[in-house]
Amino acid sequence: MDSFIKTNDRLVNLQNVSNINIVHDTQRVVFNMNYSIEIEKHNNTKMISDYVYLDTRNSKDFENALIELYDNQYIKDNFLSHDTGYINIHEISSVKFSEQKNRVIFNLSHNKDFKDYRSGNTLLTSEFVYVDFSSYKDYKEFAIQTKNELMEK
Repeated sequence: MDSFIKTNDRLVNLQNVSNINIVHDTQRVVFNMNYSIEIEKHNNTKMISDYVYLDTRNSKDFENALIELYDNQYIKDNFLSHDTGYINIHEISSVKFSEQKNRVIFNLSHNKDFKDYRSGNTLLTSEFVYVDFSSYKDYKEFAIQTKNELMEK
């Protein structure tokens, strides 16, 4: 079944994945789940997205993992693709297009904590994914593609 994908030590149900990050430097794939968990950090509790790692042993394993993601029919049907990963369209609450910053911001449907450095308080917000572009041309192409894909699905 295409909605499950094997990682190092488990099967991940892609229906419960909000976004997938591809980390080329460490040859790791990170599956961020569509629910939050609380973790202890510096004697405080912090709410984050649960996650599952797919760590690869070498560049060939990493390449095979990327091919498996690219070829997965569930991902093709239910995720938006971008340079560093995928975003589950069913987890998107809103999309903000920032031309001034060449950035697209996807607000997702589950909560997480974030530190407001101005006030020092920890606040509750929605999970989000930034996709930044080095040029306006690349930003505009992705923005148009994203709008079209979301309106079609």
